[in-house]
Amino acid sequence: MIDFLNHILKILPILSAIAFPIVVVVVTLYIVYRSGSTSIIANKIWGIFIGEKNFFNEELALKEKVEHDVAKFNFKVNLKTRNLTQIELFYKFLGKFDLDIDNFKGLRDCYLPSLQKVKKTSKTEMFNICLVVILVGGFLLPIFVGVFIFKDISTFDGGKLANLFIYTFLISASTVLSFSQLLRKIKSIKTRKIIYKKKCEYLAKRKPT
Repeated sequence: MIDFLNHILKILPILSAIAFPIVVVVVTLYIVYRSGSTSIIANKIWGIFIGEKNFFNEELALKEKVEHDVAKFNFKVNLKTRNLTQIELFYKFLGKFDLDIDNFKGLRDCYLPSLQKVKKTSKTEMFNICLVVILVGGFLLPIFVGVFIFKDISTFDGGKLANLFIYTFLISASTVLSFSQLLRKIKSIKTRKIIYKKKCEYLAKRKPT
């Protein structure tokens, strides 16, 4: 146990030096990924290093506000809408069939805003995703993490150590993305059943008595 703690203390400065830029990159990519827009990041960078973030032209400023509204909606709900019209139609769809927005949160590419439809997930898709999760998260990731725990990092030269960090990071990211995709597919199947049930209830109410 003492040897393990000493080993952690030895590599702690290296981990600290690498952690900060990795966190910055991961957070930036996460924001862009969820919002579906790079404009928010670009706007912040412009405001920090150059000057005024907002447009002086009123028409351009209004367009930017609309773009930010769409990006903010996508970030909060984790969908991939392209404009305000799709968002408005989405809420009308929820109201028409008395659907809860929580059933759609996180569906992203599983939900088609232009068609107001949740895509059907095939058995082949589920099998492929499960296979990737098992191979990457259940096999490769434990191996690379095990190297950090049981292998003396000081025996690696600079190039090999850098490659180890990079590969571990990429495998970890792949595991997270694959697992989140699996959860998204499972939720999409559940949401499709809910939508079907609600539509049946809606049609039953519309039938003349």
